Amino acid sequence: AGLLGGTAGAMTGAAIGVLSPLLTLPLTVKGLVVTVIGGLGSIPGAILAGLIVGGVENLFQFLRGVSERDIYVMLMLFAFLVFRPGGLFAAPGGRD
Repeated sequence: AGLLGGTAGAMTGAAIGVLSPLLTLPLTVKGLVVTVIGGLGSIPGAILAGLIVGGVENLFQFLRGVSERDIYVMLMLFAFLVFRPGGLFAAPGGRD
C-alpha cells in the first residue's frame, strides 16, 4: 500500500509540478461528503453517492462553471444532513 501511495504521489507531483501537504484537501472534503451522503459504514452507499456527487459536479461545472460547482455539492450535503441524516443507505430504525 505504501509503494502504491508513493507511486501515485510521485506521478501526481510530476503531472502538477508542485507538491504540498494541502494538495489533497479538496479530495478529502469530497470523500467526507460522499461518506455522509452514502451513509456511514455502507460500501454500496459510498459507491452510489460517489457517482451522484461526480454527476452533480460535472453537471454544474458544465452549466455554471468551475468556480461554482463545489457550492452545489455542499448544498446537496446540507440537504442530506437536514432531510436524511443517515445517508442514502441508513439502517432502518432510529438512533440509540
